[in-house]
Amino acid sequence: MSWNDKAKTYWDNTPKEIQFKIINNMFCMCTKENTTIIDYIVFPENKHAVLRGKCIKRGNNVERMLDEPFE
Repeated sequence: MSWNDKAKTYWDNTPKEIQFKIINNMFCMCTKENTTIIDYIVFPENKHAVLRGKCIKRGNNVERMLDEPFE
């Protein structure tokens, strides 16, 4: 299984209520406010799944690395 597949599987196996909290608790560096991520992709970085997408408020880039590494 590729690292991309592992990151996607890790995210898919994250409980939906946790996904909801993460998606709706992003920090936008441009507005300096909490926001919701939209149009995101999941990719691997240093054995962590990372969400990268857009801020729902202004469309700025936002990114978040999930806390737990996957193997």
